[in-house]
Amino acid sequence: MPDANIEQDRLQFDCGVERLKEEVAVLEAQLAGLEFENSHSPALLRMLGNRLGFGAAGKLDWTRFKLKLKQEELDHFEAQYGMPGVTAQHSVTAS
Repeated sequence: MPDANIEQDRLQFDCGVERLKEEVAVLEAQLAGLEFENSHSPALLRMLGNRLGFGAAGKLDWTRFKLKLKQEELDHFEAQYGMPGVTAQHSVTAS
């Protein structure tokens, strides 16, 4: 019976890691899209969007925050179970 519990825990861990990796990948793609969109916007629109929170510029900080949070959650989850962190190479560029 203990073997079944260990196997179930392992499956839950694997599912949790995969879910977090998928969320990180989605957020990285969103961030890249927003950065591209923002870089092609007029300077005035970028400035106003950043200050007032609309458009691509307004969404960048929130997306960076969510990405960093999910990466830290994934790192913690993997460290808690003694797995080597795959997310050590993650770096969110600050603008």
